[in-house]
Amino acid sequence: MARTRSEAREPWTHGEVVANDVRLHYVEAGDPANPLVVLLHGFPEFWYAWRHQIPALADAGYHVVAPDLRGYNDSEKPHGVDAYRLTHLVADVVALIDEFATDGPAIDESAGGRSGADGSKTSESGTDGSETDESGANGAANDRAGSREAIVVGHDWGGAIAWEVAIRRPERVRKLAVLNAPHPERFQRELGSASQLRKSWYMFFFQTPRAPEASIRAGDFRVLSRMLRDDPVDPNAFDAVDVERYKDALAKPGALTAAINYYRALGRENGVATLRRAVSGGPDRAPASRRVRVPTLLLWGEQDSALDVSLTEGLDPWVDDLRVERLPDASHWVQADAPREVNDALIDFCGS
Repeated sequence: MARTRSEAREPWTHGEVVANDVRLHYVEAGDPANPLVVLLHGFPEFWYAWRHQIPALADAGYHVVAPDLRGYNDSEKPHGVDAYRLTHLVADVVALIDEFATDGPAIDESAGGRSGADGSKTSESGTDGSETDESGANGAANDRAGSREAIVVGHDWGGAIAWEVAIRRPERVRKLAVLNAPHPERFQRELGSASQLRKSWYMFFFQTPRAPEASIRAGDFRVLSRMLRDDPVDPNAFDAVDVERYKDALAKPGALTAAINYYRALGRENGVATLRRAVSGGPDRAPASRRVRVPTLLLWGEQDSALDVSLTEGLDPWVDDLRVERLPDASHWVQADAPREVNDALIDFCGS
């Protein structure tokens, strides 16, 4: 993978890397020899969502990489809805871990990836992020031996991707931290409630062509400005400069459609399953293939207007080792609303 960097007088550096055949822009801080933390932003954000966490984690002794997810801001914007399916999004993260992480200890010589001629890792699983029968979700018994791994942290859509990386490629995840994003199986079941269906109306609206882009773009991204100004509990969570940065990122050619294509791809990928579970419910016992077996932190701003706080409950069937921390005075934009509390929780969890 080719990587380029540019230096700037900031507490981070900017660079680009070709990962999973897609050019991704990223921000990086900390000593590359330190344990890797990958920060995955949500909708409709970009790497800047982690502006408060990047320097704090780097100062705490971590190598921090915060990409613009595919389609967002300065990253490449593949055409078509299918380019934003979860298999591709998971593979992007695995490729980033391959690029930035150092090799893990060889616990079991027979497991894990094999080194390519250039020293990068090639996995026994496919490039789309799915697993073979011997690894990933079907076999937590397949150790991390020699694999490159990271602490994966995600918020909103980045949290959804982070959950899936931990489910599908657990050998690449040292620990998992998720901010205001529910376990996917728990969320599908919660969609059966009238309360969550009302809050999730926009996900169904986003399945339509062109109309979502027009509504968000209208009035110089009036909806985005209002959301960042009115949703947070802290009125200073996003200042005028922050809002303009968000608008500029989303206004880049192709970025808005790419961001909405995440929802369209998800609707195509598991819409039928979601509707079936919403109507009929599902078994309390999660299939082994959907369990998270790595240590997990779920941070949740309780004043989330889009996701019910009940999504933090009843997770035992899906997560083996879970710590839940709720922040009563924070919104969906939890890392901007309560940066000190989020930083403290992340640093404590990563170091535990």
